[in-house]
Amino acid sequence: MIEPRFYTAGDSAEALAQMETSATAVRRRRLPAVRRVYYDTFDGRLHRAGRRLLSRRRSGAHELEWRDAAGKVLGTVRTASLPTRAGALPEADWAAELAGILGVRALLPIAHHRRAGMNLEILDLRRKIVARLAVIEGDVQRPAGGGAYRPLPPLLRVTALRGYTDEADAVARELVRAHAQPLAGDELEHIAQALDLELGVDPSKFAPRFDPEQPAGDAVRAALGRLHDIVRLNQPGTVRGLDPEFLHQLRVAVRRSRSILGQLSDLFDERPRRALADELRWLGRQTGPARDLDVYRLKIDGYSAGLPDSVRRDLTPLSRLLEKKHRQSQRRLARVLQSARYERLLKRWAAFVDDDGNSTEAANRPIAGTAAGKVRKARRRLLKRGRAIEETTPDEALHRLRIDGKKLRYLLELFRSLWSPKDATRAIKQLKRLQDVLGEFNDLAVHRAALAEYASELEDPAALIATGRLVEQLAERARQVRGRFAERFAALDSPPTEKLFRRLGGSGGESA
Repeated sequence: MIEPRFYTAGDSAEALAQMETSATAVRRRRLPAVRRVYYDTFDGRLHRAGRRLLSRRRSGAHELEWRDAAGKVLGTVRTASLPTRAGALPEADWAAELAGILGVRALLPIAHHRRAGMNLEILDLRRKIVARLAVIEGDVQRPAGGGAYRPLPPLLRVTALRGYTDEADAVARELVRAHAQPLAGDELEHIAQALDLELGVDPSKFAPRFDPEQPAGDAVRAALGRLHDIVRLNQPGTVRGLDPEFLHQLRVAVRRSRSILGQLSDLFDERPRRALADELRWLGRQTGPARDLDVYRLKIDGYSAGLPDSVRRDLTPLSRLLEKKHRQSQRRLARVLQSARYERLLKRWAAFVDDDGNSTEAANRPIAGTAAGKVRKARRRLLKRGRAIEETTPDEALHRLRIDGKKLRYLLELFRSLWSPKDATRAIKQLKRLQDVLGEFNDLAVHRAALAEYASELEDPAALIATGRLVEQLAERARQVRGRFAERFAALDSPPTEKLFRRLGGSGGESA
């Protein structure tokens, strides 16, 4: 069977349903009424990958259907319960592909769909089916709290049978003559239009666009407003603990905002800027422990991979302890994000964004010049600190360099619309290579310290010994990671990178 084509029928649906041409005969079969649920991740990964996942109840079980973007069914599987994570998917040929697309993100319902209709089998003179035309009617609803079902405009689906594409094309042309409109996409696109859903869009994406002559204060306040919205959008999923990416995106938005308020402090009056920055620091600290445990849970398999099987088995009590602490930290986090102080912070944040009276004279300068100066200063600071790091330099210096690198990266990402896309991408990529090393080094240090602390709570001697082996392994890995620092930093502190930053207007000006 060939991939189906979809058309919106509008008011012509009734006439089309009665369609019979002189050259064909039509056999009608009623489509059974079904209820279906469409799924995707919060950031639209399935849609961007050209895949669809649907479920419907059948004979006391859930039937999952895996489709491509044209609506072609790639596979089905029955399961007693609906999976929400990659690790809980039922066995199916396509499960590995789905798991790869999901990563750490949870499957979430995006639309409830009720449908029924009529299937018209188009017959040739030998009474053989050469094409199918389905006239589909139904209604849709957003998940939980999405209000009442909304009626869908009728949808027409033309499906050619193998070897009969000309006949299906003839049916399609007849639909167009009857004023049916081709649909750019599949049935989900039709549903999305009715629900005002933006498919495949990541609500957490931060990509501000500035006019080079735009006053710096206006541009930066707009960016802070967008970050405020990202925190709001990720709050419900963080409170419910749906997947670790919600908290990660919330924290990134908070860190970006703190970085902006710190590095562009001259644009704003000190008192309101300081008040907002202090509250953001509070929120960052409140969300840190839960994020540390999220990262540890994501990395534990890799951390213990090099240990003998017997040692890994002895780590079971530690894993249980960490799961317990994760649940406790999640409950504390939920209380913080539902507290009166958190709500006051968001109101203060929104008021800061809306109040252009809190700006200084520097806020009236064009954003392009401000961006160049800030990037130049941040890169100079990074290079100075990085050049001072030697093999015997204490670890704390690398942690401070990681923070400097993060501040520079946030500036590059904030201002990237002002530069050549190619140059901006290359600069961010170059910095990210260094940040990957420094970030992993920091994670290993945080987790070693946490494990050493948690070990004191373990009563099983074998678990205590195994935890000690794990800490030793992390220490060895940290030494290896640190060994990569010099090469990564040298790439950033090089003449080609110096030229690259000069084109951005943010050169450190002191190439090695």
